[in-house]
Amino acid sequence: MTDAQPITTESGPTASPPTLTTQNPPQSKKPRKPTTSKPSEILPFSLTIPHLKAGPPSRSQPLTNPLTLALAYDVVHYLDLEDTVHSQTHYALIHPEERELDPDLDPVFLRLDADAPPPDSEGGHVFWFDTGSSVAPEVLRQLVDLDVLAFTEPRRYRKPEDWDGEGEGSPLVRVVLPEKQLAKRCGQCAIWEQRTDQERLAICGRCKLAWYCDDQCQLQSWKSGESTPHKKVCKKLAAQLTQ
Repeated sequence: MTDAQPITTESGPTASPPTLTTQNPPQSKKPRKPTTSKPSEILPFSLTIPHLKAGPPSRSQPLTNPLTLALAYDVVHYLDLEDTVHSQTHYALIHPEERELDPDLDPVFLRLDADAPPPDSEGGHVFWFDTGSSVAPEVLRQLVDLDVLAFTEPRRYRKPEDWDGEGEGSPLVRVVLPEKQLAKRCGQCAIWEQRTDQERLAICGRCKLAWYCDDQCQLQSWKSGESTPHKKVCKKLAAQLTQ
């Protein structure tokens, strides 16, 4: 499938957002324009989380071992005082499906970093894994064993400001999974993709670094945005990808 080409826009109140990547008519309650992959391709994996009990979940204990999770990320863009665009990528482990026993449960189980650069032009993901929480070191070990993440070679570590001297700090890791197996988050309403969705989030046709539920979310983000209007950063992000 050939991606829809973005509309050429100029900054100003009459500028139009780029088209979303589309293929077939939307089918879900909250329509999403399909991409070439389906929600079922988001990869679930099982982890044993320290301090969680083993056994089937219940209403009193909705989270038990083994816990099924998926790797997800979102990218936030903003402009500094010199009108330079900056991007921060946030990685997290999320519940890959809505949980019947606790439908109001936050999809995010564990955030894995503070901020990281956006994926490179080849789709590569590298970030400093935050080992500050009590469960993070064990979670990291299991993610490496499952080939979800891998240490960079040679291994590198960053010492956070509040580092207490214990351990080696936050290791630099890369994502092993292909892009289609990672969940994304809508750049406007902040809804995370899950395997129970009927369609994937659609990607911005120009910058390839923003995802939306539908045209309405994209238009709202284009005008206002979560942190800054997307129309102010989209063209700059697209230019960065070609550098």
